Amino acid sequence: MDDNKKIGLGLILLAILFFALSLLFMLDRAFLVMANMAFIAGFVMLIGVWGTLQFFMRRTKIKGSIIYFIGFVMIIMGFPFFTLTGFILQIYGVFLLFRSFIKTIFAYMQTMPVIGGFLRKSTAIHKLVDMAGSDGSQKEKAEV
Repeated sequence: MDDNKKIGLGLILLAILFFALSLLFMLDRAFLVMANMAFIAGFVMLIGVWGTLQFFMRRTKIKGSIIYFIGFVMIIMGFPFFTLTGFILQIYGVFLLFRSFIKTIFAYMQTMPVIGGFLRKSTAIHKLVDMAGSDGSQKEKAEV
């Protein structure tokens, strides 16, 4: 892993920390803005400017991108209702953007020592991951 990717991963982890701190401090706007800046900068450092643009502009990801950036703008505007609404929009946008990775992350988590056994045995969690990780097109194919 080269230095740019290490810095990018560090910035993304910093963004997660800032998001957690913003929740701890009841959606503190400063932490949310810093988290967003760190997330975008980390993403750019991790996959490059062109890769980031391609990721956010993919036809399958455009809805999540628009929702995420509308939430970002609402947080920057700073009205109290806008901060809460923007945060909720961003969470939904991130879910839509990274929905295709949910099954991969879950498969990796099953190999972890402490929680892996629990995740492998739980059928309810498997069903939840299957629902969250599908984009609806698989459901339509199964019904036809």
